[in-house]
Amino acid sequence: FFFFSSRRRHTRCREVSWARRCVQETAIIGSHVFPFNHTELYRSLPKLIAKAGMKLHQKQLLSRLNPNSNSSECLDGLLSMLTNKNGTLISFILNSFKGFNDIGDYKSCKKANETRYILLMIKIASGTPASGEFGICGPASCKVGDYTENLKDIIYDFLKDLLESTGMMNASDIKMVNDSVRFVDVDEYNASQSSLDPLSAFLLVFAGLVLIGVLACTYLDFSWSKGSFKGSVGSKLVESCSLPRNATYLFYTKNSVDENLEVLNGVRVLSMCWVICGHCFDFFTVSPVSNILQIPEIMKNTYILQFILAGTFSIDVFFFLSGFLCALTMTAQMDKMKNEPVNGTTVKAVIVSYVHRYIRLLPLYLIAILCVVSVIPYFFSDGPLGVLNEWQMNICKAKWWHNLLYIQNFKEIAEGCLIWTWYLANDMQFFLITPWLVIFYKKLPKQCIAVILAIILGSIGIQSYVVYHYDLSVSYFYKSKGDFFEDYYVKPYNRINAYLLGIVIAWMYFEWKDKNSQDSFINVVTRRWVDNVYVKYVLILVGAGITYGCVALHYVFNHYWEKIVTWHNLVYIIVSRPLFVIGLLLVIYPVMLGKEKNLFAILGAPFWNVLAKLTYGAYMFHCIILFAEKSMDYHSIHFTFMRTMFSSIHIWVLSYVLSLLLTLFIELPVSQIERSYLFPKRREAVESMKEKADEEKSLKSADAVSYTHL
Repeated sequence: FFFFSSRRRHTRCREVSWARRCVQETAIIGSHVFPFNHTELYRSLPKLIAKAGMKLHQKQLLSRLNPNSNSSECLDGLLSMLTNKNGTLISFILNSFKGFNDIGDYKSCKKANETRYILLMIKIASGTPASGEFGICGPASCKVGDYTENLKDIIYDFLKDLLESTGMMNASDIKMVNDSVRFVDVDEYNASQSSLDPLSAFLLVFAGLVLIGVLACTYLDFSWSKGSFKGSVGSKLVESCSLPRNATYLFYTKNSVDENLEVLNGVRVLSMCWVICGHCFDFFTVSPVSNILQIPEIMKNTYILQFILAGTFSIDVFFFLSGFLCALTMTAQMDKMKNEPVNGTTVKAVIVSYVHRYIRLLPLYLIAILCVVSVIPYFFSDGPLGVLNEWQMNICKAKWWHNLLYIQNFKEIAEGCLIWTWYLANDMQFFLITPWLVIFYKKLPKQCIAVILAIILGSIGIQSYVVYHYDLSVSYFYKSKGDFFEDYYVKPYNRINAYLLGIVIAWMYFEWKDKNSQDSFINVVTRRWVDNVYVKYVLILVGAGITYGCVALHYVFNHYWEKIVTWHNLVYIIVSRPLFVIGLLLVIYPVMLGKEKNLFAILGAPFWNVLAKLTYGAYMFHCIILFAEKSMDYHSIHFTFMRTMFSSIHIWVLSYVLSLLLTLFIELPVSQIERSYLFPKRREAVESMKEKADEEKSLKSADAVSYTHL
């Protein structure tokens, strides 16, 4: 039954690690036709099946001699399959794995007679442990227990022989990692997730109530706009949840009183795009990718891919922006209290800022956790890969409180809920010290700068120790003693420098705008810089070159990783991140000061303003969308750079669309309710400024309203 047709087609030769020539042929089994990419598989498969059959026959004899054995039925089914009874061997070959990380054809296996689809999840050590998923379309009589108790060694030997025969791996490199082997009956698992648990039911009811509530408030707001209810307690709730009011704020309100700072909106959104590209690539590397063994070579030799691998710099941009905006806002508020002593009023203002920020982040954060725990398992568990998200669901059920306390970056982050939210933990921890630094600066500016410089130097010292002690590297191939992500990347004492740089730049910017500080040394130097056209453009080009150089060096560290030594890693890791932020600052700072209109026309365009307000929601939910998409895959995918880019584009679009809905229906109503009931004085100040803006019809006043409103 196993032979080759005369029809064959040779494709373009490609240099890969496991083969010198790619040949596409067509193998015919009975009346079934299916494509393979490796001629070695044709030669190996009959021999491997015969070898497995001999082991099965031995196990069958042993099971019959053992009166307590319950596996004879499964073994009989497997031996019947090898004789092609009822076409089960054809179904096994067609719909089971044919290479590393191949999950076969789940739908076709379900349609075949007397078959059961089993997903095998293992870790194979080849240099470093790598996970793999393999689909097995076996006899219906074989259940998970049969595979686990009696067939684990046979399947493992079959897999090892298959990988070795096709040249994908050497036998000496293929070994089990601990006992990390798991068989899953996909149909049983999906059936267990299909029932509506109480949490899922609660979420559905809650979503319905939110929708009805917002629509009801919108109708009442329209009905009461000219009635006697305006200004009452109930009207505040109605106005806070009114869809037209929140949409007006979202689409027409500017982010800051200073128009030049609108350039930061473009920087924020583009950085978010960079983050999504990086996470799409990360999801490819942990998903069933048919050519996953080629990815290391692709990463080494594809230069343009380094711009995705260097996406970690985008997080430093977010830290810089967060430090800048928080310090600028607080400095403006504290400037009125410059000559007042630090008393209970000051402490109360700081506590209010903490509460406000926590409430600001909480709604979407909770929804994201609930989506992972309940929504994705219930709505996206009809394919063979839904079980791959089970680990994240179980972790979030057990460790959700780490996230709400913002301490997950001090725990084992790989075993944390919503791994990508480590950034929020760092940002919240940095925010806790920001008000006190601003108060210190307003009282003793020189001493405060000295303290910040000491913190930066201390951070550099800690980073140096961590990188040297664990011999860390940004290269994906460098063999370190520790884990770059766990030991360095997520820790606040390693990432605070970009945030502190943003705080210092905020104070420089505040002095630039302060009429009483026009003759200060910093302002004089800055004025000579931005007013001289040649100096300005030279520094912009220098800044662009610095940022490009930091990214381009990723190619050097990945392509020439064997020549990298410890001090190379030490210098690059410590210097590159603050240097990247400084390079970006050289480019955008003239725009922030209103001295570069061309770049402002690009990065300060009005549409960035709306997208910037949706960035938080997009950040929270883009990985959840990736989880959902992975659950709906029915076949292994083939990794290419362009596939990653197209995936990033549609994930970006879906993330911002979902963020738009959640912002209008949940985030903004909660924010407005908070201002109306928890901080009514702030709301009254906003309303009075609105009336003044309406009377004077002043653009400047309107911008001030929007700034206070934000």
